[in-house]
Amino acid sequence: MIKMNVLIISPYFYPKKGGLENYSYNIAKILLEKGHDITVLCSDHEKESKKEIVDRIRIIRLKPDFILSNTPIRFNLFFTMSKLVRENNFDLINAHTPVPFYADVAAIVSKRYSIPFVLTYHNDNIKTTFAINIIANVYNYSFNLATLKLSKFIITPSPYCYNESKFLKKFKNKLRWIPPGVDINKYDIG
Repeated sequence: MIKMNVLIISPYFYPKKGGLENYSYNIAKILLEKGHDITVLCSDHEKESKKEIVDRIRIIRLKPDFILSNTPIRFNLFFTMSKLVRENNFDLINAHTPVPFYADVAAIVSKRYSIPFVLTYHNDNIKTTFAINIIANVYNYSFNLATLKLSKFIITPSPYCYNESKFLKKFKNKLRWIPPGVDINKYDIG
């Protein structure tokens, strides 16, 4: 097995609660168990940025400059991410979305530094309020499409996204449906 140095980009990360946060955390743990080096770059709701180790996963949590809907925005994210990439010789960048911005910046950084980029696409970015949905649609038909184009592979844990997402239909050649696993030891009642 080839040992890889992987950068995982997630808008938020464990211990923050949520499906994407839990999924990316478990992927990081499994890759670490298989002998890969894992670094996570994410946002946080804390007052200061910080670096920490959780379950042997190196995590860099960046304080956002502001949050739009649920999207953390950090003005210097491209430069921060670029510096991290230059200093760490990553073999792969894996970003998680539907929360915009972090994955989009990761796609641009991966292109800039010629690092393979894999996007984990959890679901379409659709909002319920009229005004925010207009912003989401502008994003979906601009930055989201650019990020999808820059992806070497697009992984979705969702059969709906794999079969029916209008945004992923153009990218079937690089789309992979990988259902999330279940840790059966957590549910052992014996």
